[in-house]
Amino acid sequence: MPPNARLMTEHDKQELNSFCEGSPVLSEEVPARLPCGFLMTEYRVVCSGCRSDIPMANAWVRRARHEFAQHSIETWDVRGVCTSCRMATSTYVRFRSNGTFDTIVGHTWRRGRYDSGEQDDQGNPLYNEFTPGDPRAFQYEEACFVGFWKYQIGIFTEIELAAEFNDFDYTEIESGVDVEDEITRAQFDALIAKLSPKLLELAAQYPKTQFFIAHGDAVTYRGRVTLNAFTPLLNGRLPNGLYLAPQSLALMISPYFRKGPDAGEVNMTTCPALQGITDKLIALA
Repeated sequence: MPPNARLMTEHDKQELNSFCEGSPVLSEEVPARLPCGFLMTEYRVVCSGCRSDIPMANAWVRRARHEFAQHSIETWDVRGVCTSCRMATSTYVRFRSNGTFDTIVGHTWRRGRYDSGEQDDQGNPLYNEFTPGDPRAFQYEEACFVGFWKYQIGIFTEIELAAEFNDFDYTEIESGVDVEDEITRAQFDALIAKLSPKLLELAAQYPKTQFFIAHGDAVTYRGRVTLNAFTPLLNGRLPNGLYLAPQSLALMISPYFRKGPDAGEVNMTTCPALQGITDKLIALA
């Protein structure tokens, strides 16, 4: 038996049977149009035991899509049974609308890209790696954007909640207007009372970041209640004040460079703290 394999318990068998009975066969879902517009024509599942390809007709998939502002993530949870050695293999992939995907390898998320020659408005390859100092390199997940606030360039994170609040006067709402997700003032106040202490805890962990809650049709789409964070980037200097480049070059550096509560790789183009902020807001939402 391979070192990464184990015998299935009765509970495992019941869970796999339930998954397969309630999910379509993978071959029925492919070809599939992914969030970035890329057409996926084949999904290979490799047996974790004998390393043979598991036919798509012998694998089952559950798909789910999650929306973040104008972006989206589609998850594929796939379970297959090898026709050669009868071993069950699971895969889990997240496809993003920005042209990236990631999957779990050895208990760690690993990211990749699919590139079919897409270009941006200036004709540059869309999925090239960003150079050091480009603020787009600090974007993480589908909820992060490069923003400009109070004369500073930074990373803006926006997580939508399943609630809208426009403080309507319900006596003035016309019939037929969709207010299905609209919450009342009392519900909104209760939500704020619940979330505010959590955001204060995050503000203490990440003192260089501003956390806030937004709502209302003039601010968010349909008045959706959102959890937000804005982290100003440093222009050409490290947090200790050491200048690396003149500001005219716009060499943007995270204020959490070699700082912050999150472990992981720290270099000029990645920041575990900015990733941690996004992950914690998603978990809070």
